[in-house]
Amino acid sequence: MKKKLCALIFLIIATSCLSASNIHAFDFDVNKEQVDKKLNEPKDSRTSADNLKLGWLFYIFKNDTTKAITHLERSIELDARTYEAHLLLGIINRELGNTEKAFDFWFSCLDFDRLESNYIISEIMQLELSYGNVQKLIKKLEGIIESPGHILLKPKARWYLAYLYRKISNLTKSRQAYKKIGFIDKWMIIGPFDNKEKMALKEPYLPESEIDFDKSYTGKVKKICWRELNYLEYDQTVNLNSVLYPQSWAAAYGLTYIYSPADKDVIFWVGSDDAIKVWLNDFLIFKNENYQSFITDQYAIHVKLNKGWNKVLVKVCEGIGSWGFGLRVTDSGARPLTGLKYSREIKPYSKIDPLSGLKTTPAVSVKEHLRQKLKENPNNLFI
Repeated sequence: MKKKLCALIFLIIATSCLSASNIHAFDFDVNKEQVDKKLNEPKDSRTSADNLKLGWLFYIFKNDTTKAITHLERSIELDARTYEAHLLLGIINRELGNTEKAFDFWFSCLDFDRLESNYIISEIMQLELSYGNVQKLIKKLEGIIESPGHILLKPKARWYLAYLYRKISNLTKSRQAYKKIGFIDKWMIIGPFDNKEKMALKEPYLPESEIDFDKSYTGKVKKICWRELNYLEYDQTVNLNSVLYPQSWAAAYGLTYIYSPADKDVIFWVGSDDAIKVWLNDFLIFKNENYQSFITDQYAIHVKLNKGWNKVLVKVCEGIGSWGFGLRVTDSGARPLTGLKYSREIKPYSKIDPLSGLKTTPAVSVKEHLRQKLKENPNNLFI
């Protein structure tokens, strides 16, 4: 039951998107009378969509994976572009231990230019991949990156492509792929501050109200001051474990300044390990209290950059284990931006609310999007 629930949650998340305009709807809200009627009809009269619904129902509600697979495979036979059938067959085969089949079905999903593929790539990377499948996946990700589409998928494709290059010892291509993701690489860092009982996210330490590189502050175990981050992690993210001690139950700040040649609506793509707050020009634009592992582009924060310099302050609170963050900036359509400059030096900036007048949700996560949609329509998971 626990596995089935996890599979359901993954499927719900995988078929939810970051904005309403990108939602790919499929109505699985089918009552018993409809199901019985469809089962009593001649098999030849069932469409791809009919078989998809039946496969979903046999899997989730009847706990019959054999019949579910039969209907889902028939759905694909009738229409190879039935995305949800590929998705479900990947989930079912992984649950049954058929990792090769799970890979094949999820691999097919990458032919579709859909946001859900971000999560499918992550699931594929959790499988034990054969050397042949690693090579196959490398070619697929290279094709996605070179294609004119897949705008929202490209950064995650680069992330995993870089990882796979490293896995096969092609370090030059690995480093190049990581750098092309576009994480901000100029940061000042200060920490660690105390995070006893996870209180640091709510505790306004002095760097939130003043920036003074010549001043020292009371840290977790000793006096601390701002320092320049001289290098990024191999994957181009900020690894706080490598520059701060002690690391357990601690908090730290990262500071950078972004120069924009004009007023721009942009997206801050943020990932963190663990909890995080982000300020832009002294306005809090994002807060996530979850203690979690880092994933690139965990959250999309829609904000406005002012013409000239903009101050960005990041606070990351750590429990135990890995500790760090990554932040990159794109235009409002998730495309790379040119003309931005980054600096560790203190710059003058305008204190204008970066969320004012935005038409999109300021901070979006897939789970939060799902909660909102289910609240609007609790009777249908696919909306």
